Amino acid sequence: MIQETKTLILYRTERAHEALDEALILTLLHQKFVKPGVVDAEMGRLYDKLFDTRQKGDYADLVYFNLDEIRPWFEETKNFVDSLEKLIKKKLATIT
Repeated sequence: MIQETKTLILYRTERAHEALDEALILTLLHQKFVKPGVVDAEMGRLYDKLFDTRQKGDYADLVYFNLDEIRPWFEETKNFVDSLEKLIKKKLATIT
């Protein structure tokens, strides 16, 4: 087997493990935060959309993203991260 093939196989194997970890995070987000109402369902849908889009960008060939379509995601994602940050700080305050 040539070195390039070995390198490609190793890369694909590592990415497969990463994809499983990412899918687990998606599942846990919905099970532990969205479903119980800790995080708004709209935030869960945003995460789903971002996750699916990233999967397409990573694994599909010749993917094009329309800037006008994805531009609003920046603000939505910032709000999502801000919400999670507040949630984490609130939880940490109860621990310490």
